Amino acid sequence: MLKSVLPRSIALFLACSTVLSAHAAEPGRLDIPAGELVTALEALAKQSGAELMYNPEQLKGFSTRGIHGNLSLQDAVTRLLEGTPLKLSIDETGAMLIAPVREQTTPKEPTAALGDRPVVLDEIVVTGSNIRGAAAESSPVRIYGREDIIASGASTAQEFVNRLPQNFGGGSTETLSWGAPGDDNASFNGATSGTAGTGVNLRGLGSGSTLVLLNGQRIAPSSGIGDFVDISMIPASAIERVEVLSDGASSIYGGDAVSGVVNFILRDKYDGIEASLRYGTVTEGDQDEYRASITAGTSWDSGNALLVYEYFDQGALSAADRDFSRGAPLPNDLMPAQRRNSVLASGAQQLTDDLKLSSSIVYSERKAVQNFYNPAANRFHSEPTSENLNSSIDLSWRVGGSWYVDLSGAYSYVNGETDTTGTTGPRKRKIESDIWTTDLRASGPVLTLPGGQLMLALGGHYREEGFSNTNVISGVTDRDADRRANAFYGEALVPVIGPANALPGVQRLELNVSGRRDDYDDFGSTTNEKVGVLWQPVESLKLRGSYSTSFNPPPLGRVGAVDLGALSARTSYTNGIFNLTPGDPSIADVVALTVFGTGKDLEAETSKAWTAGLDFNDRWGRHDVSFSVNWFDIEFSNRLATTPVPVTNNAYDAPNQAFNNPSLFPSGTVIFNPSQGQIADLLASLYSLNQLADPYQAQIINVAGVLRNLSETYVSGLDFVVNYGADAGAGYLSLGLDATYLLTYDQRAASNTPLVNKMNSLYNPIDLKLRGRVGYRVAAVTANLYLNYQDDYRIDDTAGSAHISSWTTIDLNLAYDMDTLGLRLSAFNLLDKNPPKTLSNVGFGIYGFDPANASPRNRFIAVELTKRFK
Repeated sequence: MLKSVLPRSIALFLACSTVLSAHAAEPGRLDIPAGELVTALEALAKQSGAELMYNPEQLKGFSTRGIHGNLSLQDAVTRLLEGTPLKLSIDETGAMLIAPVREQTTPKEPTAALGDRPVVLDEIVVTGSNIRGAAAESSPVRIYGREDIIASGASTAQEFVNRLPQNFGGGSTETLSWGAPGDDNASFNGATSGTAGTGVNLRGLGSGSTLVLLNGQRIAPSSGIGDFVDISMIPASAIERVEVLSDGASSIYGGDAVSGVVNFILRDKYDGIEASLRYGTVTEGDQDEYRASITAGTSWDSGNALLVYEYFDQGALSAADRDFSRGAPLPNDLMPAQRRNSVLASGAQQLTDDLKLSSSIVYSERKAVQNFYNPAANRFHSEPTSENLNSSIDLSWRVGGSWYVDLSGAYSYVNGETDTTGTTGPRKRKIESDIWTTDLRASGPVLTLPGGQLMLALGGHYREEGFSNTNVISGVTDRDADRRANAFYGEALVPVIGPANALPGVQRLELNVSGRRDDYDDFGSTTNEKVGVLWQPVESLKLRGSYSTSFNPPPLGRVGAVDLGALSARTSYTNGIFNLTPGDPSIADVVALTVFGTGKDLEAETSKAWTAGLDFNDRWGRHDVSFSVNWFDIEFSNRLATTPVPVTNNAYDAPNQAFNNPSLFPSGTVIFNPSQGQIADLLASLYSLNQLADPYQAQIINVAGVLRNLSETYVSGLDFVVNYGADAGAGYLSLGLDATYLLTYDQRAASNTPLVNKMNSLYNPIDLKLRGRVGYRVAAVTANLYLNYQDDYRIDDTAGSAHISSWTTIDLNLAYDMDTLGLRLSAFNLLDKNPPKTLSNVGFGIYGFDPANASPRNRFIAVELTKRFK
């Protein structure tokens, strides 16, 4: 066979081609890590017995995301070539030939110059860049494929994201029925006022500071103020990969991308039918979980279509089922019950050789049920429901063979309703959020430099957003706003040095420069830029760095808020409820006006971010080694926040602490002995007043609970990723480590207040989190063992503060995966380790553990059966 193919191969490539072959073998489970394309093809030939022919000179400089799982040889090669201008062709003998598209269609054309940047012909836009096929290599981007998600054992999008060390578990999550201490926004996700969803919180900068995309498009926000995207509405069965950019990205995407971007890419291609059924349960207590899905897809010469349905049902986890929370009043749920139905429909059609139309629709509806108590011992039974639709359409036009013009439109909405009953009577709220976007973008090569082709992207963006939150019982809409925004942006990838003019110690040197100007009809204009540098001294090593600015406009639920209210009560009453110690006997039993809600004249938040790192990828014999280190430093200013209250995180405690140390708070936060004029002005600005005492008798005005542009946060740290793989015996051994080590996490209430270290304290980020993995694959059997570790910390940074122990858990995932049948067993927290014991915070419904840094689930076992029909 080789003799008959080789002459045609030589004629086709006009060069000496490399032929990789092995004895014929049926492809089993493939495990090829991300890295250089040549190395990946060598691994594929070895693992599968494939015969691959190509000119190695034409493959230099290309990389691949790797592949994992049972794939046909053709699918395996096609996926390895994604993001390159190379295409696969198979002749009548079955030989698999890899070459640039122009050579396959017009073999007599000369091969492109070695120094030319590859012309992207039908490839994706990678998160972090607007240039087709140009990965944002100067920024830290992690791509988790479908196999990574499946191998983790996660049954939902939020379970997978919560396992990433870069993500902080605090903020808006389903486990916090009353929100989180020190995070006012999270209280609007609670079961009585929000949708009980879960957001992404990279670097612990807040769920509203991470931009979440679906197929690169914005999603309508959730919660009672519309400040974050609820990823629990994204069906895991429909996810193809997750791309995480942990760097500021407002120059690419506009607002919200302060701490980074998480882009969920949906499945769009599958031939056949795949049905899956999963059941899981805790081994102590009563929480069951069911997930069923069916995927049906087909493709033809010029297009494809896909349909996915997923049903998810999770029972509640009672506080009575855990030793550490048995002091909670019952009934009290640590995790709510929820039931969700989701549908994905997507398709693509090549209208002409140069024109492609693609579209997708995702619809989810969910109902949750949760029981809990508030600080006044009032019982609540809440049933929040949520409905989410995301639709997009994209028309891609190839111009002149090397430029692409993309016109896309997207629409997303969230309709939520909370229906609550309890000892204080019924409550009912309706939340409506929607967003329309239109983008026009062109990208391609501009000119050829000595280092390669200079690539450029130019585009425009238009967006309309709306949000409302209505008290259904009273009929009052107390949060209502809309916004229009337009933007113009550009990006350039400049190859200063490439293969054609490489120097010793400088194989590649590239600049990535981007800028974006956004105009808002409610917050004016802002311009943000980003500069990135990539230096590749040798083939296996890349050094990178970036600087960027970002901004984050206030969520519409804040802009249109009419929620400024106050409680007029004696300090003895509030101190007694929250077990607070008076700052002085003179203020132990006086009238205080404590104000909560949204302040006036809000401004956008701003940030600056620096990153620097290296990426190493090489193969020595049968050993595959890769590692990366990323340093990050973020200055987040003008943040919208309530005033931080040291130690207790309770706004009612601000007067007690301010009496002895006024410098703890911004000027005007606590006013002792206010004048009658000050009291009258405050009362005139309120929308509501809960009067338990005569407000004109107030001796204290306390606005620590008012949301204002005050806070500053400084975060820096290191990310580490290490991967190793090698043939071991009859199988393939893989080792991995993913870790984040925070160097600083400091906050100040305002620019004139002291900087406070919040790292390693209760409900705040911990300095060290890591997730290690040991995997082994042999034939159709795969085993992965994960070790999760987080460092010990303290209640706060004061001397003698109580110690909270470190926490180590082990997860296990076993899979038997044939071409048509798969069986998977997953065990989380295999050794059933309780989360570290902490003091309860009755004010937020937290009992015996830190929900920002631990899960109350303990050991959870799940089994999943998958059947495929071709």
